[in-house]
Amino acid sequence: MPTKIVIAAAVIVVGIAMSIYAVTGMDMNTKVAEAARVDVENIKQYSHSLGNSNAPITIIEFGDFQCPFCSEWYKETAMPLKEKYIESGQVELVFVDYPFLGDDSYPTAHASYCAEQQGMYWEFHEILYLNQGDTNDGWASADKIRDFASQINLDMEKYDECMSSSEFNQKIDQSLKLGEVHEVNQTPTFIVVNERGEYQKIEGKQPLVVFEELMQKMK
Repeated sequence: MPTKIVIAAAVIVVGIAMSIYAVTGMDMNTKVAEAARVDVENIKQYSHSLGNSNAPITIIEFGDFQCPFCSEWYKETAMPLKEKYIESGQVELVFVDYPFLGDDSYPTAHASYCAEQQGMYWEFHEILYLNQGDTNDGWASADKIRDFASQINLDMEKYDECMSSSEFNQKIDQSLKLGEVHEVNQTPTFIVVNERGEYQKIEGKQPLVVFEELMQKMK
């Protein structure tokens, strides 16, 4: 390529960069760095949180209550994670509904919001995963989910009223969009975020040691 053309191209690129800086107040490198961070507070508007909201590490899980690997992860990893790191304030767990596995997935996600409305979200979360059946075999039908709600002593009149409304549909729809933004292709998928907003993505049911090693590296 002739030298004059190369120089002209370089001048154009510099000019574009200066224009970006003039309009946005940031250089191109800063913009890229910010794009590589996760806005945890935005995600938490459309999800369910457990633990210290100021914890140095936030683990965001995209899951479906019908997902067998999500249930296994809850029993094998989330429960010891809670005992060791969440209860001590070191980690906050954020669950984002990603109901994509079948017709019962979306209503079950809605039911979890109805439980949260009564301050019983994590109790409902647990009873679903501890009693999960096979995907789309009917274990998460409306009647059976209602029975689980009754077992954790929800006010069933309020629960039924909540389930008959579309109050939480927008939040669930937004959580699905968040999954698309973060390229969630399977459940569970995790985004581990540190205090600086830097993150690492983990896919699939991973043991506690994987999270421990990653959290140590991200400090």
